[in-house]
Amino acid sequence: MKNVFLTFIAVLCYSTAFSQLFHKDKIKQSELESTYTASADIMGTHFDFVAISDDSKVAKSAIRDGIKEAKKIEKEISSWDDHSETSKINKYAGKKPVKVSSELYALIEKCLEISEMTSGGFDITAASFDQIYNEGSNSGDYSKLGEVAKKASYKNIILNPAKKTVYLKYPEMKIGFGAVGKGYAASKVASVMQDAGAVGGFVNADGDVLTWGTQADGSHWNVHIPDHLGENNSLNKHHLQKHRAVSYLHSSEDYMMMKDEKYSEVVCTETGYPFKGHQNVIVVGKDPIMTDAISTAVMASPPLKALKLINNLDDVEGLIRSHDGNVHMSDNFTYSYEDR
Repeated sequence: MKNVFLTFIAVLCYSTAFSQLFHKDKIKQSELESTYTASADIMGTHFDFVAISDDSKVAKSAIRDGIKEAKKIEKEISSWDDHSETSKINKYAGKKPVKVSSELYALIEKCLEISEMTSGGFDITAASFDQIYNEGSNSGDYSKLGEVAKKASYKNIILNPAKKTVYLKYPEMKIGFGAVGKGYAASKVASVMQDAGAVGGFVNADGDVLTWGTQADGSHWNVHIPDHLGENNSLNKHHLQKHRAVSYLHSSEDYMMMKDEKYSEVVCTETGYPFKGHQNVIVVGKDPIMTDAISTAVMASPPLKALKLINNLDDVEGLIRSHDGNVHMSDNFTYSYEDR
């Protein structure tokens, strides 16, 4: 689990464990007034839910609705579920278009827009290489990467807005939402919880965080993100605005091994080979789908190119710690950083 620590009050220290705050599969009231928490393992990852309401029934209902929504999304977008719409799209790649729900169609449409924006730095067809890497991790045979790279590209996803169909042009292609699914889930879950009456709260999908409203005492949400470089270095607490998303990647946790070398999990669809990536990437914005996708594109880009991308986006800011230890911040990065 990514080490993203959200605090209810400023005095809550870094060492407080999640297990003391969240109760798996149970909704509990925090020591803080009007604050209710729960956690669940969904979509192959860990979710934490917090709802703020003076009415305990409203808060608990909001969390239950949030968990239900996350499980619904899992069935829609999980490529490992043979019955999901995503799996059906992959099954009929190169054969025929597949009609999908309006929600999934809108997500894929948005993914293609971000792919264009990032010049392919973010690309859901990177999933086309999954099987090769799964097999190669045992055999060391990556000879098929080039063959698949000729076909894998977001440009080869054909959408029909009138019929709401998705078509992958080549049978070698697959799509997957590993680089955007948690941000998408956080967005949908938070919306459902707000509709249920939670006036404040947050969703943490294992490093993709979305907050809204304030804490019960009216103060902003705080996020602590350790940068894994030892006790003398840390990313200081982020005082988030009322509606803010944070996406965090770290190469010590999100990586793959290839020929005894460590790489990021971000694959270049033009070559099929993974990028080296950076030590840390943090992207902050309003839309968790955007921050999740952009953090992937940043991991795939040299620091200057990544900063140019972030600086050209509205209401998005970011921080990169490259492998040489240097810290790079976007022009509008407003959160505090400590390097003691």
